[in-house]
Amino acid sequence: MCSRVFVLAAALALAVAAVGAQECVWEEARRAEAAQSGRPDARGFATDDAPAGLATDDAGRIYVSHPDAGNVVVLDREGRRLSEKRGLERPLAVAADAAGRIYVGEQLPGRVGVFDPDWSFQFYLGQGAGEFLVPTGIAVDPEGAGWIYVADGGAHEVRVFGADGTFLFAFGGLGSGPGQFDFPAAIHLVPGLDELPARLYVSDQNNDRIQILDTQGSFVSCIGGDGGTRRFGRVTGLGRNRLGTLYAADSFQGHVWVFDSAGALLTTVGEFGSTPGHLMTPLGLAIVGDTLLVASFNTGRVEAFLIPGPTRATRTGKREP
Repeated sequence: MCSRVFVLAAALALAVAAVGAQECVWEEARRAEAAQSGRPDARGFATDDAPAGLATDDAGRIYVSHPDAGNVVVLDREGRRLSEKRGLERPLAVAADAAGRIYVGEQLPGRVGVFDPDWSFQFYLGQGAGEFLVPTGIAVDPEGAGWIYVADGGAHEVRVFGADGTFLFAFGGLGSGPGQFDFPAAIHLVPGLDELPARLYVSDQNNDRIQILDTQGSFVSCIGGDGGTRRFGRVTGLGRNRLGTLYAADSFQGHVWVFDSAGALLTTVGEFGSTPGHLMTPLGLAIVGDTLLVASFNTGRVEAFLIPGPTRATRTGKREP
């Protein structure tokens, strides 16, 4: 049974390291150690501020939120700036759906705004300002009714909305039992495949675990939080590739945890440091093809790691957690 270990402070309100670059330009960074070390090659790009949230869309565009600059920047795969939304109030979470709509969670007004691909405002989720305490993560279901899931770290719950922004229901609540949260800091949705149902992955930060739930919020399983030695520092970003490999950014330990489809630890990616190719307070992450993108908040960079997977995906008739 997943159990609560101890409480850590939220990792999303940290000091900013000033970065002077004005454009996001891809640059070659430190190559990893020798291939036999098992560490992927790394490269990345500098941003014009400290990045927090990361998202991608089906076209390969990259969305980067900068809480202290109050903007979200859209980049192409090469790191070239395509567009930008300014005037936001500490944007933390960002997401994009298959229709090109962009979702931005702003910390100070406690709201999630929805924009079209040209950044024209569409609507706010729920009542707008005050709907959330700290919107830390957003996931959009590409199937069915297109539900929108928002992790609210301050309220210790996940709130669910229809595609038109209407509030539907919430699940979670403060606690350490299955399906309860103590600061859910990130959320990632894995769509269903054939007979396999969709699953939600939620970083239950202060309970030292990653919970796996169905799309109604019912508990399925978890990684960590077993009452033993604490594994995670502060997991602030989640992603899973098409082969079932789970990636979890740990802002306290300065690396990304890598788990197989059954939740067994495989390795870590990245290491703490302030030079290109290293991570200092990694927050959001996203996956584009065979590339893992990680927002390194206190270096003002988005690092990119090659993540070659197995030659084939193994599937069973049972959902792999």
